[in-house]
Amino acid sequence: MATGQTMPYLACAASMLGGRFTRAAVHDLTAANRFIKAAKAARPLPLVFRALLEDLRLRLFVDASSVKLGVPTAHTGVAVFASPVTGAPGLLRPDTKLTLLAYALHRQRRVTHSSFAAEVYAMLEGARMAFELASTQAHVFAGDAHAVASIDVYTDNLSLYNMLDADGVVQPKKVRAAGQELRDFYHGGTVATVTWLRARGQLVYALTKAGRNTPLQQMIQTGRFNVRLQDGDYLSMSSMAAGQGGVYASSSSPDDGAYGNKEECE
Repeated sequence: MATGQTMPYLACAASMLGGRFTRAAVHDLTAANRFIKAAKAARPLPLVFRALLEDLRLRLFVDASSVKLGVPTAHTGVAVFASPVTGAPGLLRPDTKLTLLAYALHRQRRVTHSSFAAEVYAMLEGARMAFELASTQAHVFAGDAHAVASIDVYTDNLSLYNMLDADGVVQPKKVRAAGQELRDFYHGGTVATVTWLRARGQLVYALTKAGRNTPLQQMIQTGRFNVRLQDGDYLSMSSMAAGQGGVYASSSSPDDGAYGNKEECE
C-alpha cells in the first residue's frame, strides 16, 4: 500500500520481493527485513506537492529494466510530473519545481528480447499516460480538451533517443509499430521535447532498480529536481510541430549510461 501511494521509491523493492514469494530463501528474508527497516525510517519524510496555479508542462520520465538471460520480460517504470512552463523546454535545473501526478511500475505484458525493445514499450506506455493526463488537465482547468500542456520526455537510453528523429526502419519487426507510434507522437507535436540524460538524473530509476536515497526520494521530499546536470550529461531535441525544432543541448561522447551495482526488478 505504501509503495503504491506514499513511497514510490521503494516500489521496485516491493515488486522484487513479491516476485520471489513462492521461491523465497533466507537471503530474501534478509532483504525483506532491510526494506521494511528502510520504510520505517522513511515515515517522517515529507511529501511535497506544490500548488498547480500556473501554466504547466508535463515532464515524463520512463525507464525499463534490462533484459537478462532467462528473464523474458522486463519491468516498466514511468512517472509524470507537472512543472511551471518557465525555463527552457526539456532542460531541468536543480531548482526546477516538480509535482508528482502519477507513476506506475509493472512487468511488461509483451515478451522482449532486448533492452531497446523494453525501453520502446515503456516510453510508449508513458507517452499515452502523459497525454491522457494532459487532456484531463486541459478539460478541467481550461475547459478545452484540445489545449493540452506540452509534454517533455526523459530517457536514459541513447538508442531510443536517436531512433525518434531518425529515418531508418526499427528492428526487430515486433517493435516497429510501437516505434512508429512514438515517432508520430514526437513529429506530431504531442511530445514537445525528448531528452536523453545520464542515469543519475533519471528519476524513475528507482522504479526499476532497487536502491537507497535515490533522486526520486529526494525530489518527493523537496518538490524540486535536485540533480545538477553538466553539459555532457544530457541531449535534448524539440519537435518541429511543437515549436522551434532541433537539438539544443549537446553532450560529449554520450553512452547509454552505467547503472552501477543496483539490483533490477525481476
